[in-house]
Amino acid sequence: MGSFKDVVGHKDIINYIRSAVEKDKVSHAYILNGERGAGKKLLANLFAATLLCEEGGPDPCNTCHSCRQAEGGNQPYDGQVAIGAVVMNRVKSPRYPGSIAEVIYAPGQFGPVSNGSIARYLGGPKASCMQAAQDAINGYTTIGSYTHFRRAGSEVGPDSIVIGSHVFY
Repeated sequence: MGSFKDVVGHKDIINYIRSAVEKDKVSHAYILNGERGAGKKLLANLFAATLLCEEGGPDPCNTCHSCRQAEGGNQPYDGQVAIGAVVMNRVKSPRYPGSIAEVIYAPGQFGPVSNGSIARYLGGPKASCMQAAQDAINGYTTIGSYTHFRRAGSEVGPDSIVIGSHVFY
C-alpha cells in the first residue's frame, strides 16, 4: 500500500493525520474534499491502514496482517488464487491468447490494466499475491475451469462461485 511518504502534495493534510495518530487524537470522522483524481481515496486508504496497523506508528508498516489485508482490498487468499486461476485458465483456452502477459494486457479484460493502476503493484506486489500467482501457475485452483470474474453483486448465477467480493463463472 505504501506510506504517506509516497504521496505527492497534500503535506498539510498528511501532517495533520500523522500528528493525530501519533498523539492518539483521531476524530470520529473526516471529510476529504476535492476534485476527482486529487488523491482523496489514496489518503483515506492510507489513513485507514495506519489506524488498523498492528505496529501502531504514524505510517502503515505494510508487513503486519492488517496491512496485508488492506493492500489486498480485503480479498482472501483463495480469492487471490482464483484471479490467478482465471488467468491460467484463459492461457490454456484456445479462445484467449496463449501467454500470461497477453491475457492480462488484453484490452478491456482487467480493471487495473485498463485504468493504469497496475503500475503501483508492479513495483512491489505483496507476498500473498506473489504466492497466490505462483500457486495458480503451478495448477492450484479454487474455481475449476472458470475464465471470468466480476465484482459480486445481487445477481449470482447457479454456475458460479463467490469468493471474497468477486463472483467467478
